[in-house]
Amino acid sequence: MTHYIRHLSFGEDYPGIVNPLDHTNVTAPQGTSAGASMMFQYFVKVVPTVYMKVDGEACGAASPQMGRMRED
Repeated sequence: MTHYIRHLSFGEDYPGIVNPLDHTNVTAPQGTSAGASMMFQYFVKVVPTVYMKVDGEACGAASPQMGRMRED
């Protein structure tokens, strides 16, 4: 394993919101030597989002859109 992301979020927590990197387990490809260097880059775009509750109250949150790239 190279790294593990337990939780990453932005803004208020909202029921049902998806945090794409939560519980991400990244492993080196099979056959990669222990001394080999590897770089991971994560690209995050945080989109402000407003949810309307059933009672009409507005709830602000942020919807992260993420991508990643690996270089051997």
